[in-house]
Amino acid sequence: MKREFKKNIVKQRDRLKLTDEMLKKRIDKSPFGKKTKELAKKWRPMSPMEVLGGVFLK
Repeated sequence: MKREFKKNIVKQRDRLKLTDEMLKKRIDKSPFGKKTKELAKKWRPMSPMEVLGGVFLK
């Protein structure tokens, strides 16, 4: 049971990881204006994924 639990945790953690491609899609789909999206795309490589990802969540 312990091994199964660990496998499940690893799978769940992998699903929660925010990739660069996922962040690009979120920025493009967001309701913010063109200027804000351009700034977010500019900041994307400079900030931790979680920071911008939290802003562009559905």
